[in-house]
Amino acid sequence: MPQHINLVHQAFTEQNTSAQNAYAFATEVFQRDALDNDFRALPPVILTGVCGASDETGMCVYLASASGGVMTFAKAVPADPTKMAAVGIIVYKPTSTSCVVRPFACLGEVTLTGLTAGTTYVVGSDGLVAKFGGANYPSAGSVIQVIGKAISTTLLLIDPALAAAGDGGSAEYVLTAASSALTASSTETTMGSYNIEANTLRAGSIIDVEWAGICTATNAADTFTQKLYLGAGADMLSIAALDVANNDIFTGRVSISVRSTTAAFPRGEGFLGTPGTAAFKPISHTALVHDATIDQLVKFTGTWSSNNAGNSARLDVFRVKVKR
Repeated sequence: MPQHINLVHQAFTEQNTSAQNAYAFATEVFQRDALDNDFRALPPVILTGVCGASDETGMCVYLASASGGVMTFAKAVPADPTKMAAVGIIVYKPTSTSCVVRPFACLGEVTLTGLTAGTTYVVGSDGLVAKFGGANYPSAGSVIQVIGKAISTTLLLIDPALAAAGDGGSAEYVLTAASSALTASSTETTMGSYNIEANTLRAGSIIDVEWAGICTATNAADTFTQKLYLGAGADMLSIAALDVANNDIFTGRVSISVRSTTAAFPRGEGFLGTPGTAAFKPISHTALVHDATIDQLVKFTGTWSSNNAGNSARLDVFRVKVKR
């Protein structure tokens, strides 16, 4: 007797909780054939994988990883862009750490050759699948339509949740709570950051950054300096240290044009001072050196001129949008 019929038969004859769950699962996966009054498999409409013991049925999950043909799901968290987008909802848990996921769209596997496990694939310039750095990766200005991720060297997981057709493949990060206060420290300190994954920037990519914060307390003529970085290179924006007063606002924005996998060009402006009388400091139009083949950290830092306990600042707004 086929396994899917066994599931249904067990559910009706044993009448126990696990069997009832099995029946619920079976009716999700199979439908009755009107001609032979039997159950037949539907096209692939479910995902199976590993999940946390605390994950439960009815919970939305994202694909946390896919390696060696094994998918790992984890709870989707809208406040954390790294844990979105959700790909489906858990409908059954055979064990405490395994789950069956009903996808939000038609996901499926396609058998190909020469894939790199864990790599994202897009529609190539020749209509075949392409990865970043490949000869058929679309040129700048092209529509980048993400297909999915390779879960092995021969299987491509089609994942509509990753698709971004018409938007060039964009990702956005927004700070959802004020940063920790930078108090009594003359050490340059990261107040906000967003990591751009390796091999996702290319010639023609755009990175837009906006930030704002407040110097809640100040001491005498002590100054505050703000800087913005891309990757491990020199800062792309350094607004000269300014003597600030209590509740002075610092704010700015920058748009970075990626020229190649090793060079980028920033343009923008920043302010620091009393609203309405803010000091204006333009960005130095100097090309940046970066390495798009490794993770690129966009970070905002603050530095006080002294360690006086009367100095305190926080970052309230930090937004990074990457158009690939």
